[in-house]
Amino acid sequence: DMLGFLKPRIMEIISGPPQQFLTIAIIGIIWTASSSVEGCRTILNRAYRVHFPPPYILRRLLSIVEFFIVVFLMIIGMFIFIIIPDILNFIEKKFLLNFDFNVKFLHFRYFLIFALLFFANSLLYFFIPSSRQKITQTIPGSLLVSILSIVLFKIFVFYVTNFNQFNIVYGSLAGVISALMFFYL
Repeated sequence: DMLGFLKPRIMEIISGPPQQFLTIAIIGIIWTASSSVEGCRTILNRAYRVHFPPPYILRRLLSIVEFFIVVFLMIIGMFIFIIIPDILNFIEKKFLLNFDFNVKFLHFRYFLIFALLFFANSLLYFFIPSSRQKITQTIPGSLLVSILSIVLFKIFVFYVTNFNQFNIVYGSLAGVISALMFFYL
């Protein structure tokens, strides 16, 4: 019964539009997403008074590489904070252990969140501008941004838990909207 239900949908997906359009769409998505890095580069270049940035093509290629680095750091962060606790809970249940991984890992997770944010911000402030930076110059700004980001995320979590009107306004899309707001913040 399940095969009879799924087979038409699978055939529809397989016989869909040619894959070349998907490749073009992915290239467009990467190009557009790297524009956020290019915007940060423009802002930091103005802040550091860089009058002659590198050629446009080189800047865009650097933005694409830096975008992939940011995505990689986000994936590492999600792995650390979402998948590892599930793996630890699975190990605890599978082997009937009682180490209470959640409590021990919770405090370590906060340290890892801060360290990952600090590391990512330091790398961004160090590599994105078109002028040479000393890593010691980027540390105060990275520290401030990391602390303020965590405070802002805590305020957002407090707002979502205590003033939960997303379901009323957005209906079934409330989770998507709140996740997008989180990433926007």
